Amino acid sequence: MTETWTLPDTTVGSAAEQAARALEGDIVAALKSLAVIAVEGADAADFLHGQFTNAVNDMQPDEVRYAAYCTPKGRMLALLQVLRTDTGFELFLPAELVDGLLQRLRLFVLRAKVTFTDLRSERAVIGVSGPRAADLLQAELGELPKSGTSARQGELRVIAAVGSAPRYLIAGTPSALQTSWTALAADVTPVAERAWRLLDIRAGLPCVLAGTQESFVPQMANVDLIGGLSFTKGCYPGQEIVARMHYLGNLKRRMYRLRFDADDAPTPGTEIRSADGKRVGELVVAAPGPDGYEGLGVLIIEHAQTQELKLGDADLTVEPPPYSLASDS
Repeated sequence: MTETWTLPDTTVGSAAEQAARALEGDIVAALKSLAVIAVEGADAADFLHGQFTNAVNDMQPDEVRYAAYCTPKGRMLALLQVLRTDTGFELFLPAELVDGLLQRLRLFVLRAKVTFTDLRSERAVIGVSGPRAADLLQAELGELPKSGTSARQGELRVIAAVGSAPRYLIAGTPSALQTSWTALAADVTPVAERAWRLLDIRAGLPCVLAGTQESFVPQMANVDLIGGLSFTKGCYPGQEIVARMHYLGNLKRRMYRLRFDADDAPTPGTEIRSADGKRVGELVVAAPGPDGYEGLGVLIIEHAQTQELKLGDADLTVEPPPYSLASDS
């Protein structure tokens, strides 16, 4: 039986005010652009292990890992959070990529015993963040997961998310999420999804959207730095190119945080250029901040701090992500 998404779209304040609240206070956001795919079957673990950049077949129930899915040329088609369940796996990814990803994965199933179920019509996701988020959710749902893990609480699945303040993704049926949303409403501020995206940007978490598919080898978007790459797991599409970039040390691009002023958010994939007009990078994602826009962009490393850069007509301020850019893998 399917349910319709019924969580309210009510938000409080302007985009800048919501951004400030997300960075400093307790918020809840309906993440309607996020979708879930269930993968089950006797061969599910081995199949996904052979498709993704990260190890999958050694995951324990309730464990969560990042992983990329690449073309044979090593360019990312998707970046996912992979959750191991008691019956298989759940893949969290942008809803706009689901149809294409499922079509491509099914091409390689052949005789493997694996099934894919698009859960967009029966599973929804919200995000909760803030200094009191853990206490509020524990009072509502019970014991919460630690980083890299999830916990099942009735009809809901809670995943610990990366951030400077406690952050959690909560997935479940719309009716179950509606109950939690109502319980949280008195204590947290409802914000638009773009404010949650700002928290991802501040955390330096890359994403792949329709406008950036096949744009980046995983290391360019720092996937190796957030634990989404294994260099010992064996073959997967694009593995040779990804491994060569790692072992030969010829990585020339990395992902950085960006700040800029603009009337509207530029689209992912927008070119970043130097003062003399040379293309030196590409926008990954952007969202309104408390003062102007913030984003993530993949840049030629030698240009990241040495030249004036522009995103369209906007001047860019470039900052490092909140983790070291030196890979120790």
